[in-house]
Amino acid sequence: MLQTLVNLKSYFENLSDSAFKKRLSVLDLEPIVFKLVKDPDSGVAWELAQADQGVGEYKKYLFLYYKYGKNSQMIVAPSQLVDKVWHQHQLDSMKYREDCEMLFANPVQKLCCKFLRLLFKPLGITIHAGFMEHFPYFGLRGEQDAQNLQQAFDLGKQLLAKHF
Repeated sequence: MLQTLVNLKSYFENLSDSAFKKRLSVLDLEPIVFKLVKDPDSGVAWELAQADQGVGEYKKYLFLYYKYGKNSQMIVAPSQLVDKVWHQHQLDSMKYREDCEMLFANPVQKLCCKFLRLLFKPLGITIHAGFMEHFPYFGLRGEQDAQNLQQAFDLGKQLLAKHF
């Protein structure tokens, strides 16, 4: 009986992972690639191949965040390459909010947000769910914090190796 429950849990986790990967596959990051390659003021100015690689790694990071970081205290730190893509994604704030909701909000959250958007639209209030926060000070607040960042980065590398 216990093994059956473990198998069912694994089945639903994989089903959930599969559904997330499907959403991730339709995530349009071409505007972010354009910004990384074409905008000299972005501070990046990458070649197209590097931008495409960065976006691919960013999508892997989004999966790890979904699987391990979204509903837990587990922190998976992104690589520098991924962090640069993530920053450019955040700068397109409307797209970033919409993309986060599409990826991370559950169906009930999406339905509630849709209703609340209609209700609050006349007031100019924007409602979104599933927002992926970014804390830019991690690793900068002392020696212990720097060690925590290194551990989170090492964990990310291990999880990338496990899943990709």
